[in-house]
Amino acid sequence: MFQAFVSSYCTSLYGCELWNLSCAQLADLCAKWRRSVRRVLNLPLQTHCYLLPLLCQCLPVYDEICGRTMNFVRSCLYHQSSVVKSVAWYSVLHGRYSSPIGRNVLLCLQRYKCTFNDFLSCHSFKHIICRFVSASCTDDQYTVCSMLSECLRVRDGLLKLPDCFSQSDINDIITYLSTSYSRFYVGLFCVGFYVLFMFTLFISHCMLLLCFGLLCTSCTIFIINNNK
Repeated sequence: MFQAFVSSYCTSLYGCELWNLSCAQLADLCAKWRRSVRRVLNLPLQTHCYLLPLLCQCLPVYDEICGRTMNFVRSCLYHQSSVVKSVAWYSVLHGRYSSPIGRNVLLCLQRYKCTFNDFLSCHSFKHIICRFVSASCTDDQYTVCSMLSECLRVRDGLLKLPDCFSQSDINDIITYLSTSYSRFYVGLFCVGFYVLFMFTLFISHCMLLLCFGLLCTSCTIFIINNNK
Protein backbone atom coordinates (compact mmCIF):
# COMPACT_ATOMS: atom_id res chain seq x y z
CA MET A 1 0.00 0.00 0.00
CA PHE A 2 2.77 2.43 0.94
CA GLN A 3 4.74 1.67 -2.23
CA ALA A 4 1.65 2.49 -4.31
CA PHE A 5 1.20 5.72 -2.36
CA VAL A 6 4.82 6.76 -3.00
CA SER A 7 4.56 5.88 -6.68
CA SER A 8 1.31 7.81 -7.15
CA TYR A 9 1.86 10.93 -5.09
CA CYS A 10 5.56 11.31 -4.26
CA THR A 11 7.16 10.60 -7.64
CA SER A 12 4.78 12.24 -10.09
CA LEU A 13 7.38 14.90 -11.05
CA TYR A 14 5.47 16.05 -14.11
CA GLY A 15 7.68 17.92 -16.57
CA CYS A 16 10.93 16.72 -15.01
CA GLU A 17 12.06 15.45 -18.43
CA LEU A 18 12.90 19.05 -19.37
CA TRP A 19 14.76 19.95 -16.17
CA ASN A 20 18.46 20.71 -16.07
CA LEU A 21 19.97 17.69 -14.30
CA SER A 22 23.00 19.69 -13.13
CA CYS A 23 20.81 22.29 -11.42
CA ALA A 24 21.59 22.78 -7.72
CA GLN A 25 17.89 22.97 -6.82
CA LEU A 26 17.51 19.27 -7.61
CA ALA A 27 19.58 18.44 -4.53
CA ASP A 28 17.11 20.44 -2.41
CA LEU A 29 14.19 18.56 -4.01
CA CYS A 30 15.80 15.19 -3.24
CA ALA A 31 16.51 16.25 0.36
CA LYS A 32 12.88 17.31 0.88
CA TRP A 33 11.65 14.03 -0.63
CA ARG A 34 13.81 12.04 1.80
CA ARG A 35 12.61 14.19 4.70
CA SER A 36 8.97 13.57 3.79
CA VAL A 37 9.49 9.80 3.52
CA ARG A 38 11.10 9.74 6.96
CA ARG A 39 8.09 11.56 8.34
CA VAL A 40 5.56 9.30 6.62
CA LEU A 41 7.34 6.14 7.83
CA ASN A 42 7.83 7.69 11.28
CA LEU A 43 11.59 7.16 11.10
CA PRO A 44 14.28 9.19 12.90
CA LEU A 45 15.52 12.29 11.09
CA GLN A 46 19.01 10.75 11.02
CA THR A 47 17.87 7.71 9.03
CA HIS A 48 20.42 6.78 6.37
CA CYS A 49 19.49 8.04 2.91
CA TYR A 50 20.18 4.73 1.17
CA LEU A 51 17.47 3.00 3.22
CA LEU A 52 14.58 5.18 2.03
CA PRO A 53 14.37 4.08 -1.65
CA LEU A 54 14.86 0.46 -0.57
CA LEU A 55 12.02 0.68 1.92
CA CYS A 56 9.80 2.36 -0.67
CA GLN A 57 10.88 -0.12 -3.36
CA CYS A 58 11.58 2.69 -5.80
CA LEU A 59 14.54 4.47 -7.35
CA PRO A 60 16.15 7.45 -5.63
CA VAL A 61 14.45 10.64 -6.81
CA TYR A 62 17.43 11.91 -8.80
CA ASP A 63 17.83 8.59 -10.59
CA GLU A 64 14.09 8.53 -11.31
CA ILE A 65 14.37 11.96 -12.95
CA CYS A 66 17.41 10.85 -14.96
CA GLY A 67 15.55 7.79 -16.21
CA ARG A 68 12.54 9.79 -17.33
CA THR A 69 14.78 12.36 -19.01
CA MET A 70 16.69 9.76 -20.99
CA ASN A 71 13.53 7.95 -22.06
CA PHE A 72 12.09 11.28 -23.21
CA VAL A 73 15.22 12.05 -25.24
CA ARG A 74 15.11 8.60 -26.79
CA SER A 75 11.49 9.10 -27.83
CA CYS A 76 12.49 12.41 -29.46
CA LEU A 77 15.36 10.77 -31.35
CA TYR A 78 12.91 8.30 -32.92
CA HIS A 79 9.92 10.65 -33.17
CA GLN A 80 7.66 10.57 -36.20
CA SER A 81 8.12 14.30 -36.74
CA SER A 82 11.26 15.04 -38.76
CA VAL A 83 11.60 18.42 -37.03
CA VAL A 84 11.59 16.91 -33.53
CA LYS A 85 13.94 14.17 -34.65
CA SER A 86 16.39 16.60 -36.28
CA VAL A 87 16.51 18.91 -33.25
CA ALA A 88 17.06 15.98 -30.88
CA TRP A 89 19.87 14.43 -32.92
CA TYR A 90 21.58 17.79 -33.41
CA SER A 91 21.39 18.50 -29.66
CA VAL A 92 22.93 15.17 -28.74
CA LEU A 93 25.61 14.86 -31.45
CA HIS A 94 26.59 18.49 -32.04
CA GLY A 95 25.07 20.75 -29.39
CA ARG A 96 26.31 18.57 -26.53
CA TYR A 97 27.05 20.75 -23.45
CA SER A 98 25.72 23.84 -25.22
CA SER A 99 22.28 22.22 -25.49
CA PRO A 100 20.06 21.34 -22.48
CA ILE A 101 19.20 17.98 -24.05
CA GLY A 102 22.79 17.17 -24.98
CA ARG A 103 24.05 18.23 -21.56
CA ASN A 104 21.56 15.98 -19.76
CA VAL A 105 22.42 13.01 -21.99
CA LEU A 106 26.16 13.39 -21.42
CA LEU A 107 25.66 13.76 -17.68
CA CYS A 108 23.61 10.55 -17.51
CA LEU A 109 26.01 8.59 -19.69
CA GLN A 110 28.86 9.60 -17.41
CA ARG A 111 26.93 8.93 -14.20
CA TYR A 112 25.78 5.45 -15.20
CA LYS A 113 28.97 4.52 -17.04
CA CYS A 114 27.39 3.56 -20.34
CA THR A 115 27.92 4.53 -23.96
CA PHE A 116 25.62 6.30 -26.36
CA ASN A 117 25.12 3.02 -28.24
CA ASP A 118 24.02 1.36 -24.99
CA PHE A 119 21.50 4.15 -24.54
CA LEU A 120 20.10 3.70 -28.05
CA SER A 121 19.94 -0.09 -27.90
CA CYS A 122 18.16 -0.41 -24.54
CA HIS A 123 14.38 -0.56 -24.49
CA SER A 124 14.22 1.59 -21.34
CA PHE A 125 17.08 3.47 -19.73
CA LYS A 126 15.66 2.60 -16.32
CA HIS A 127 17.09 -0.91 -16.71
CA ILE A 128 20.58 0.60 -16.78
CA ILE A 129 19.75 2.80 -13.81
CA CYS A 130 18.38 -0.14 -11.80
CA ARG A 131 21.60 -2.08 -12.34
CA PHE A 132 23.61 0.95 -11.25
CA VAL A 133 21.54 1.52 -8.10
CA SER A 134 21.53 -2.18 -7.23
CA ALA A 135 25.31 -2.39 -7.56
CA SER A 136 25.78 0.67 -5.34
CA CYS A 137 24.22 -1.10 -2.33
CA THR A 138 26.07 -3.82 -0.43
CA ASP A 139 24.65 -7.08 0.87
CA ASP A 140 24.90 -5.72 4.42
CA GLN A 141 22.77 -2.73 3.47
CA TYR A 142 20.12 -4.98 1.95
CA THR A 143 20.17 -7.06 5.16
CA VAL A 144 19.69 -3.97 7.32
CA CYS A 145 16.84 -2.80 5.10
CA SER A 146 15.11 -6.19 5.30
CA MET A 147 15.35 -6.24 9.10
CA LEU A 148 14.16 -2.64 9.34
CA SER A 149 11.19 -3.37 7.07
CA GLU A 150 10.12 -6.28 9.28
CA CYS A 151 10.49 -4.16 12.42
CA LEU A 152 8.30 -1.46 10.88
CA ARG A 153 5.66 -4.08 10.15
CA VAL A 154 5.82 -5.27 13.75
CA ARG A 155 5.52 -1.69 15.02
CA ASP A 156 2.49 -1.06 12.80
CA GLY A 157 0.79 -4.29 13.88
CA LEU A 158 1.22 -6.14 10.57
CA LEU A 159 3.51 -8.77 12.10
CA LYS A 160 3.64 -10.33 15.55
CA LEU A 161 6.62 -11.14 17.79
CA PRO A 162 6.71 -12.91 21.15
CA ASP A 163 5.42 -10.85 24.06
CA CYS A 164 8.93 -10.42 25.47
CA PHE A 165 9.41 -7.51 23.01
CA SER A 166 7.67 -4.35 24.12
CA GLN A 167 6.76 -1.46 21.83
CA SER A 168 9.67 0.48 23.29
CA ASP A 169 12.05 -2.37 22.38
CA ILE A 170 10.81 -2.36 18.79
CA ASN A 171 11.26 1.41 18.55
CA ASP A 172 14.81 1.11 19.90
CA ILE A 173 15.61 -1.56 17.30
CA ILE A 174 14.20 0.65 14.53
CA THR A 175 16.26 3.62 15.71
CA TYR A 176 19.43 1.54 15.83
CA LEU A 177 18.97 -0.02 12.41
CA SER A 178 18.02 3.23 10.70
CA THR A 179 20.71 5.47 12.19
CA SER A 180 23.65 3.21 13.03
CA TYR A 181 25.64 1.08 10.65
CA SER A 182 28.51 -1.22 11.45
CA ARG A 183 29.03 -4.57 9.84
CA PHE A 184 30.28 -6.10 13.08
CA TYR A 185 27.57 -4.68 15.30
CA VAL A 186 24.80 -5.43 12.84
CA GLY A 187 25.99 -9.02 12.67
CA LEU A 188 26.21 -9.14 16.46
CA PHE A 189 22.72 -7.70 16.70
CA CYS A 190 21.39 -10.32 14.27
CA VAL A 191 22.95 -13.14 16.30
CA GLY A 192 21.64 -11.71 19.57
CA PHE A 193 18.17 -11.20 18.13
CA TYR A 194 18.13 -14.77 16.80
CA VAL A 195 19.35 -16.24 20.11
CA LEU A 196 16.74 -14.26 22.05
CA PHE A 197 13.99 -15.32 19.66
CA MET A 198 15.01 -19.00 19.84
CA PHE A 199 15.23 -18.82 23.64
CA THR A 200 11.74 -17.34 23.79
CA LEU A 201 10.49 -20.03 21.44
CA PHE A 202 12.15 -22.70 23.58
CA ILE A 203 10.51 -21.34 26.75
CA SER A 204 7.14 -21.29 24.98
CA HIS A 205 7.53 -24.93 23.94
CA CYS A 206 8.56 -25.89 27.47
CA MET A 207 5.47 -24.19 28.85
CA LEU A 208 3.29 -26.03 26.35
CA LEU A 209 4.88 -29.36 27.30
CA LEU A 210 4.46 -28.60 30.98
CA CYS A 211 0.78 -27.74 30.49
CA PHE A 212 0.31 -30.90 28.44
CA GLY A 213 1.99 -32.97 31.15
CA LEU A 214 -0.17 -31.44 33.86
CA LEU A 215 -3.26 -32.09 31.74
CA CYS A 216 -2.30 -35.76 31.25
CA THR A 217 -1.58 -36.15 34.96
CA SER A 218 -4.94 -34.62 35.87
CA CYS A 219 -6.73 -36.92 33.43
CA THR A 220 -4.92 -39.94 34.80
CA ILE A 221 -5.81 -39.08 38.39
CA PHE A 222 -9.39 -38.43 37.36
CA ILE A 223 -9.65 -41.84 35.64
CA ILE A 224 -8.07 -43.64 38.62
CA ASN A 225 -10.47 -42.00 41.05
CA ASN A 226 -13.45 -42.95 38.88
CA ASN A 227 -12.30 -46.60 38.70
CA LYS A 228 -12.17 -46.75 42.46
